[in-house]
Amino acid sequence: MIKINFIILTHAHDDHFSGLQKVLEKYRVGQIIQGRPEKSTPAYESFLRAEKNNGAKIIRLSGGGGFRVGDCRVSVIAPLPEAKDENDRSLVTKIICNRHSFLLAGDLGLAGQKALRQKKFSLVSEFYKASHHGADKNNQPDLINLIDPKTIIITVGKNSFGHPGKNFLREAANSHRILLRTDTLGTISFIISSKGVKIHNFK
Repeated sequence: MIKINFIILTHAHDDHFSGLQKVLEKYRVGQIIQGRPEKSTPAYESFLRAEKNNGAKIIRLSGGGGFRVGDCRVSVIAPLPEAKDENDRSLVTKIICNRHSFLLAGDLGLAGQKALRQKKFSLVSEFYKASHHGADKNNQPDLINLIDPKTIIITVGKNSFGHPGKNFLREAANSHRILLRTDTLGTISFIISSKGVKIHNFK
């Protein structure tokens, strides 16, 4: 059976953990990095059972934590302990590996973005996984300018919420950033080595 060394669950919304549950049922997982537990629902309880059955080690982190995986450093830069909204309690991580940097924003909302901008931590990253499926209000231009990514990844499927937002897409295009979307490209993977980053996609 294929083993996955670690998985990051940004927060306990079912559009994030339901797909992960299928992964847990199919593959062995070493560690699952996640934030504090959220309110119980039948779907979330089913996910927690899948975690237990898999045997993965559960590691709960908040802003300021981090860990290493080989030559890669994973820094958890949010949430802050006082974050109230569930989206603002998303784990926001910055991964630096072989001089390449990735910022993964979960579903961070307005309050979380404000707190992130005030932190004394460099947000500049080559790759940015857009917050909340590319929604406009979750990806404010001033935050994107601080991150200054060359490539933006939007994880989104068919939805009735208007994701990704038209303003966000327009700002990204005007800034000449590369856009990679899962609704058009399917699954997107990044293979990092000393020679650079190779990007693959499949449907």
